[in-house]
Amino acid sequence: RLVASGSVPGLTVAAVDLRGHGEAEAEAEASGEGGSAEGGAAEVDLSVDRLVEDTLEVVEALSRRFRGADLVLVGHSLGGSIAARAADAAARRRQLPVRAAAVIDAVEGTALEVLPRTMAWLQARPASFESIEAAAAWCLSSGMLQGASRAAAETSVRARLRWDSAQKAWLWRADVAGASRFWTGWFEGLSTIFVNLPLPKMLIVGSLDRLDAALEASHMQGRFKLEIVPHTGHQVHEDRPEEVARALCGFLLGVQRQRAAFARLHQGGAAARTNGHQVAVGMLDPKAAAEDATKRTCRREVDGGPG
Repeated sequence: RLVASGSVPGLTVAAVDLRGHGEAEAEAEASGEGGSAEGGAAEVDLSVDRLVEDTLEVVEALSRRFRGADLVLVGHSLGGSIAARAADAAARRRQLPVRAAAVIDAVEGTALEVLPRTMAWLQARPASFESIEAAAAWCLSSGMLQGASRAAAETSVRARLRWDSAQKAWLWRADVAGASRFWTGWFEGLSTIFVNLPLPKMLIVGSLDRLDAALEASHMQGRFKLEIVPHTGHQVHEDRPEEVARALCGFLLGVQRQRAAFARLHQGGAAARTNGHQVAVGMLDPKAAAEDATKRTCRREVDGGPG
């Protein structure tokens, strides 16, 4: 229980309602990646630059709301790419109090490799479901979720669907296939951005072979913290919520210890001016069974700190 149990003192968790993915309505507009959609019709801009700017606006609002509290950006898949890019922009352009970043199964090389097969998978999945229970059953039987309980699957899939009263069916909320021209841009350059972040960073993956060459070389140099949660699927945070929550707990505690050490070294300086609060901003593509994950208990004794 990252918040309720007090395992990470002073922690608040905020979930970002990503444009085109959650409940917030985004106006159709021409994007910066080639203009409007085919035929001149406007569309929701799901370019990575637009999503990062949206996230930075949320980060700025949270910084004001929590009076400059330390912020840690966390994301899965596309959310992980956004988290890394937003952390880079916050540190280099906006001087926002983003102190660390954690990404879950967001690897440039691996993502770009599977993109050609993604459209076929999207086209093969059912377009609608008569009930949440039916959708959860499909997610489990198809292998989209692996090892998750039926209750966790229903929690996860509910966030991904919306009720259409005209069709009297549950439809997928995010038009991922319709955003296909943005896919490559979501992940290109991610590994370089992540390893060069000037702050503590952690990558959670299901196995070492998920790493691309750039990440493998950087990990051998000790440039980031790597957590392996043995798993063959992509939704590792949903299928292994306890292990992922434990890894995040350890990372956040390590960041807190590091900040406290810096404060002791620089008494009276900027590093010492903190209200002791930490905000984890999550983008878990989308909502990612957060309710199930945050009901788990994190261990208090953690070996090591952020890489």
